[in-house]
Amino acid sequence: METVLGEDITVCIVDSGYDGRHPLLKETNIVGYELKGSDIVLGECKDVIGHGTAVLGIISKLCPKIRFIMIKIFHETLEVEIKQLVLALSFIHNNIDCQILHLSLGSRFYSDDLYDVCKKITDKNIKIVAAFDNFGGISYPAAFDNVIGVDVSLNCKKNDEFIRIKGSPVNIAAKGGLHRVAWLDAKYMICEGISYSAAYVTAYFVKCMQQYGRDCNIMGILEEHAIKTYCFDEQEREDCFQLNGSVNSAAVCPLNKETMSLVNFADMLPFEVVKIYDSKYGGKVGSRYAAFRDNGKNMPTIENFENIDYSVFDTMILGHVSEMSNLLNRDVKKEILDQCLANKVNVYCFDSYLIEDYRAKFFERGCWIVSADVKVHSSNFNKQGKLYFIQSPVVGIFGTGQRQGKFTLQLLLRKWFQDEGYHVGQLGTEPQSALFQMDEIFPFGYEAQMNLYGEQRIEYLNYLMHRIDRKSVDLIMVGCQSGFVPANYYHVRQYPVHQMEFLLGTLPDVIVLCVNVFDESDYIKRTICAIESLADCRVIALALSKAVPDSFFRKRIVTDDEIEECSVRLQAEIGVPVFKISGDGVSKLGEEIVNYLNGD
Repeated sequence: METVLGEDITVCIVDSGYDGRHPLLKETNIVGYELKGSDIVLGECKDVIGHGTAVLGIISKLCPKIRFIMIKIFHETLEVEIKQLVLALSFIHNNIDCQILHLSLGSRFYSDDLYDVCKKITDKNIKIVAAFDNFGGISYPAAFDNVIGVDVSLNCKKNDEFIRIKGSPVNIAAKGGLHRVAWLDAKYMICEGISYSAAYVTAYFVKCMQQYGRDCNIMGILEEHAIKTYCFDEQEREDCFQLNGSVNSAAVCPLNKETMSLVNFADMLPFEVVKIYDSKYGGKVGSRYAAFRDNGKNMPTIENFENIDYSVFDTMILGHVSEMSNLLNRDVKKEILDQCLANKVNVYCFDSYLIEDYRAKFFERGCWIVSADVKVHSSNFNKQGKLYFIQSPVVGIFGTGQRQGKFTLQLLLRKWFQDEGYHVGQLGTEPQSALFQMDEIFPFGYEAQMNLYGEQRIEYLNYLMHRIDRKSVDLIMVGCQSGFVPANYYHVRQYPVHQMEFLLGTLPDVIVLCVNVFDESDYIKRTICAIESLADCRVIALALSKAVPDSFFRKRIVTDDEIEECSVRLQAEIGVPVFKISGDGVSKLGEEIVNYLNGD
C-alpha cells in the first residue's frame, strides 16, 4: 500500500516499555508513561524485558513518521493483574489522544470492568488492536466484540498478508512463525508469537489512516486486500428452555427412569405435579408412588394414560414413550400431542420426535411445544477452535455405569449447596434438567438427538460452561452419563467416547465417582486413573446408592449393612472417602467438596 504522509497519527502501546538506545528507535517520536502502584505517571519507560521494544520496533519501522505513546505496565515479567490493566486503559480513555491502541497482551479471565473500559475507548473512535493468547485459547480483550482480535495463520506467508474473518471473535489472521525484532542493548532477536504478528496489523491500520484518512473503513479496506475472507453467520442456537412462569400445573407421562426425578424432587420444581400417568402394563397404575425422600408433597395416584384428563393441568411433561408405542403397536406420542393441541395444553418433550410437525400448530392455538434436544448450528463454531477458560470451580458427578443415581446425587447436592448459601450454576445432561431450572442442558443419554460430533461437542460444551461462568456463580456442577471406561470391547457402543468428550468439554476440578456395591476395585481404579489422566482433576470421593441395577428394567435396594461393608472395603482398597447417596451422606459429601475446593 502506498503511504501518503498527509495526516498525523498517534499510536498508544501498553507493554513493557522501550529501549530508546536501539538504533531503530532513535528517531522515534515517543512519550513514555509508567504504572507505579495505583498511578500512571510520566516516566523513563525503560524496557528490561524486551517485549515492548520489539512491538514498538515493528510498527515504527513500517510507520516511521507517526507519534507513539508507550505506557509501561510490565516490569520484571509479562504479568499484571487485570485491575492494573483496567487502570492503564482508564488512564488512556481519560488522558490520551490517539487513533489506535495496541495491546500485545491479554488475559484468559473474562472481566466486565475490562470490557467496559474497552468500550469507552472505542466509543471515542479509537481502534483497539489486541493479540490473542499464544497457547490457542480465548483471551481478552482480543475476544471482545469492540476490539480487533488478531490470531495467526499458516496461509499468511508475508508480514503484509492478512486473512479477514467475519462473525468471529478472531477478526484478523496474520503471519505467524519467526520474526526478527528489535531487542534490548541495541540487539535484534528472532522471536515467535502473536504479539509480533498483531504489530503488523497495527502498522497496516496506520497506513490505511495515512492514505485514506482517520475515519476510513479500515476493516473494509483490509477485506478488499486480504488474501482470503471467511464469513460466519451470526450465532444461532436454541437456548436452554426457560419456564419463566409459563408452567403452573403439570402432568407427567410415563413414570419411568427419566421422569421419576420429577416426582422424587417435586419440591424443587417451580410448578406443581398434579397428575401422573402410565401404561397399565407397567404395573404401577392405581398405586401411589413412594417418593425417594419425604419432600412434603402429596403425590397423586398413578392413572392410566388412556384416560388423561387434560382439563386439570396446563402442561404435559412427556417422557420417552417409544417403548410404550412398540408394546401397544400405536404411536402414543402422536395421540397425546393431538389431544394436547385440541385442549390447548403446553408440552415439554424429552425427545424431538414429531416436534417440528406440531410447533406451528401449537403456536397458532396460543400454546407451546418444546423439546429437550438442543439443535446446534455450525455457526456456533466460529472461534477457530479456541476454548474459554472457566474461572468458577467445577464439580463433576461421574460414574462407573448406568442407573447409579448420578442425577439424583446432583439434585441432592444442588439443594445442599443452595441451603448453605452458595450460588450454584449447573449444566444438566438429562432431558428434565431444564424443568429444574438448570442454566444449560446438553442431553446425550437415552434417545438424545444431538447433531454434534467429536471436537464440536467439546467446543460447544466449553461454550455452555462459559455462559454459566459469566453468571458469577460460586461453583458449576456437571453430571456425566453412564460409565467412563469400557468394561468390554465387543461392540463400538461399549466405548464411552461421548463421556470422554463431556469430560474434556467441562473440565471439572473435582469429581465424585458413583459406584456400585458389586464393582471390582480394579475397575474403579481404572476409571479413576482414566479420568485423572485425561483431565487435570481429582476424584475426591466415591458415592454409593442404595438402589443398584438388578436387571435391565429393575433395581434392588441394598441393605445398610451391604453399604457399610462396601464403604469400608472401597476406602481401604482405593484410598478415597466413600459416601452414601442418602441421609447425612449428602451433607458430608458436600462438606468434603467445599473443604477440598478451599484447600483444606
